[in-house]
Order: sequence, then structure tokens, then C-alpha cells
Amino acid sequence: MEPYEEEAIALMTALYLRQQKDVLKKLKEDPSGATLDPFDVLMWIIIFRAAMEPFLKKLTKEVGTIVLEIDLTVKLPFYVGSPDLEKALLKQPQTFAEQVNEVTWK
Repeated sequence: MEPYEEEAIALMTALYLRQQKDVLKKLKEDPSGATLDPFDVLMWIIIFRAAMEPFLKKLTKEVGTIVLEIDLTVKLPFYVGSPDLEKALLKQPQTFAEQVNEVTWK
């Protein structure tokens, strides 16, 4: 799992740095904070979800293929196009993005 963990860490680090840059820019634009909310939670949920969706789909396909090959000795790629799996692959990044950004906001 190490390559996937490294990729996830790199992806999250890039997102957090982008988020930090955006918040600092907004704070500089209005240092009093009177008219500006420096952290747009909904915007960042959308950005995090969009970044995580392709990663989780790729991860699911690659790990599923490995499990098929090792556990079932089947040499076929794991199919990620079933409706139930597609639904889960859309729900998981949304939940993750909401939780991460709600914690960041707090």
C-alpha cells in the first residue's frame, strides 16, 4: 500500500498548501476580516472532492486487480463501472472532503 499512501500524502499536501495560500491571500486583502470570510468551506469541499475522485477510482481499480490476481488467481482488471461501486466512488470523496474541511474550518 506504500505507493498509494505516498500518492495520497502528496495529493493532500498539495491541496492543503493551495488552501493555505488562498486563505492567506484573502486575509491580506482584508486584514480586519470584517467583510471577508477567508475560508470558503463549500468551495474547498468541491475542490477536495474533485481531486480525490480520480485518485480513489484509480486506487480501487488497482487494488481490486491485485486482489483478483493474488487471492483469486484471476488475471483480469478489476471492473469499477458497476452502478453500486460508481455510487460508492462518488460518495466516499464527498464525505471525506466534507469531514476534512469542516475540521479545517473549526
